[in-house]
Amino acid sequence: MNHRTYRQLLFLFFLSGATSLAYETVFVKLLGYVFGSTTYAVSTILAAFMGGLAAGSFFFGRYVERGKDGLKLYAWLELGIGLYCALVPVLFLAIEPVYVSLYRSWGVSFSALTVVRFVLSSILVLPPTLLMGGTLPALAKFVVTEAGQIGTRISSLYAVNTYGAAFGVFSVTYFILGSLGIYGTLGLAIVGNLVIFLLVNRLRRVDTVVAEPLVEVAASPEAEPVSDSTWLDRLAVRLGLDAAQAGTEPEVSPKLAARWLYGFAFASGLLSFVYEVTWTHVLAQTIGTSVYAFGTMLTTMLLGIALGSQILGATIRKMKHAEANLALTQILLGAVVLALLPVWDKVPLVFKLMKYVRPSFEMVEAMRFLGCFGVMFLPALLIGMSFPLIIRVRTRQLPKLAEELGMVYFFNTIGCIFGSTVTGFFILPRLGSEMTFRVAAALNILLGVVVVLTLVTGQKQFRLRVEVVGLALVLVGFFVVPKWDLQKLNTGAHLYGAFPSRPLAILYYHEDVLGGVTSVVQDSYTRTLLTNAKFMGNDTGEMPAQKNFALVPLIFTKKQETALVIGLGTGVTASAVAAFPFSEIDIAEIAPGIVEAAHDYFNHINGEVLKDPRVKVHVTDGRNFVLLSPKQYDLITIELSNVWFAGAASLYSKDFYQLCKARLTSGGVLQQWIQIHHIDPVDLLTVINTMHQVFPHSAFFVRGGQGILIGSQEPLAVDFARMEALSQDPKVMQTMANADLIGGDLLTVLSGLYLYEDQLAGFLSRQPVVDVSSDWHPVLEYTTPRGNQLYYSLMTNMYLLETNRYPELPRLTEATPDKITYLKGLMAFQRKEFGQAAFLFQRSQQEGNKAERCAKLIEEAKAQLKAKQ
Repeated sequence: MNHRTYRQLLFLFFLSGATSLAYETVFVKLLGYVFGSTTYAVSTILAAFMGGLAAGSFFFGRYVERGKDGLKLYAWLELGIGLYCALVPVLFLAIEPVYVSLYRSWGVSFSALTVVRFVLSSILVLPPTLLMGGTLPALAKFVVTEAGQIGTRISSLYAVNTYGAAFGVFSVTYFILGSLGIYGTLGLAIVGNLVIFLLVNRLRRVDTVVAEPLVEVAASPEAEPVSDSTWLDRLAVRLGLDAAQAGTEPEVSPKLAARWLYGFAFASGLLSFVYEVTWTHVLAQTIGTSVYAFGTMLTTMLLGIALGSQILGATIRKMKHAEANLALTQILLGAVVLALLPVWDKVPLVFKLMKYVRPSFEMVEAMRFLGCFGVMFLPALLIGMSFPLIIRVRTRQLPKLAEELGMVYFFNTIGCIFGSTVTGFFILPRLGSEMTFRVAAALNILLGVVVVLTLVTGQKQFRLRVEVVGLALVLVGFFVVPKWDLQKLNTGAHLYGAFPSRPLAILYYHEDVLGGVTSVVQDSYTRTLLTNAKFMGNDTGEMPAQKNFALVPLIFTKKQETALVIGLGTGVTASAVAAFPFSEIDIAEIAPGIVEAAHDYFNHINGEVLKDPRVKVHVTDGRNFVLLSPKQYDLITIELSNVWFAGAASLYSKDFYQLCKARLTSGGVLQQWIQIHHIDPVDLLTVINTMHQVFPHSAFFVRGGQGILIGSQEPLAVDFARMEALSQDPKVMQTMANADLIGGDLLTVLSGLYLYEDQLAGFLSRQPVVDVSSDWHPVLEYTTPRGNQLYYSLMTNMYLLETNRYPELPRLTEATPDKITYLKGLMAFQRKEFGQAAFLFQRSQQEGNKAERCAKLIEEAKAQLKAKQ
């Protein structure tokens, strides 16, 4: 094989890595729509994905050693991946009804549901991932023609494939998926597979050299030791390694040595994913939770792994003491993780520039990348050295390269599956992220020591020094390296560059992989709930908004028997719902920390709603709850995190609204919160239009400084008499306190009406471009994070709404003219139209309606008008 062919194959393997990560992104997103976006569900999906890779490497590694043409196999594997993935849209449409049917038929427990998700995920992703797992052994069989090339060429293949994966993540996240959607992303990846297939077949015709059987190291001129040594070799010598004795055969048998190496591959993969899960968890708090933030994290990690493998490949031919080098990379990895621990609570300082300038989206993303680079890149680089080193140790004197490569890849990937699963399900919830880092680093150091004890023979001084250094590093890690300053970690500076003027007292701090980091902070006047340092609600200024999320849709509901609240927050919205005569109230909240915080720290404002016997809390993904539940609801109210949170946009999609429509009773109402600050007007219109596509009877309100979108299958009308009666109910009167309702009348919420029914449809039709966000084209997930840098968007959006405001009251039943006049007065007062309010109250008073209350409101309106003048 000539050098040009080799370089072309490297490029094609780069492209292979890019397409594989594109498929992984699509699979996780589509299966997340079905199984939910909880970390448990995503971990199950990834376990199925990586299990396929492991099985593929094992099977095809053995298959190609039976004298098969590795290059031909690689071409057909790529073609098979592309052809199968062309069927993905049809397959994913078929899996949802099966999943729902199994759940409703069996009423499965959490454990059983996890098994169901794993089995169904495996059925879908196993065929392409089996093929993906076989590409490295197949190509390695062709490009490595003699034993002296094992280290360099395997490292190069691994590096370029990982570079391709990083490119795939970055391009899909920042450019492709948001623009082209799922179909376009799949199409590009499939074209990539076809291009690889065609070009590889062309190379087979041009370069007819067939790989010769591997020869032993001693017989290979390229494998002769060179005079120089690597920096790892020199470090080993400094630690007491006797170069004259190094390289002797291990005292253990070859079979036992192989088992040790497979074990090391497993442990290395496990610990690498312990780091990856924990990095993702903590960085969500320090750099953000948008889809771009997660893309930046993964890109940074993959670049580090790729560079580590590339660096190793460039020096591996000079390496004299591979076993010792393998041990030292593990010890250095643990030491670097411990050394970087004090840096984590400094990451928010990267965003301090945002206090002084108005950065662009690109500038903020560069800050995120810098934050990721500072804490992830060096450990990722050392992780990238581990896999090629294990291959170097294991296959240095073995002819069955593809089979051994497949075996090492198999055990390493199985370790990754275990690392991802045990970290998410068990380790992080019990130890927290900081202690998880310390324990994982200690285990990495211990792994390095075990490598020395099992594979480095005749080196008593070296062994002793490594043991002493390892023990010292572990002790330093647990007793010397300082703990994190949680107040610095919890600033939320990645949002708008806002650093608190003084540290806030942390009353509650809880970590779990479902909700990230949930905290409750307190200043002199306000208690605030945060998720990953992002504001979720408080007990002062946000009270009107939190209550109006429930009150606005409630005035339009025809029945009040069953309700669903998606997103608990402080529990204030749920308490407003509970003030009405519902017999059943379900709450779907993804984060157990939120439930605990609402119960323990916000009972003073939510009326201990979680103790209400009508209320049942479900700690689960809200969309998945709607999908699986057969129950019908009169009201579904959604109090979510911002739409730009990764995964949150799936609750703002046309497909989700169709799910909600199927769960609403006749005349049932859906309420969706939408921010009107830090969001582009185009995105705001997209949210409104997306719901309107499913619910033709829609309205848009602004209450408490927040947007409230409601929809129904039937005309939105208010039963005036029933609402007036409810306004006198003691529970409703209590919940209306702090809801910014003038005159203590529930129907005052109508003052926030901006768009209504046919007028809303007309407003949308007049806009030049209005998009729809769906599961297959998740527009909002990729456009809304850019709105965080739009500092004037609130003014722009309010101007757009004000100039198109609905001038009348919505449909009212059982309302007399005098009561309508009074209500118009309340609305005018709420809108700060005090002169008009005074006039309407006087007219209502003359009509004999609530004379005493009208008199008080007239005086108050006049006072406000005078103050305004």
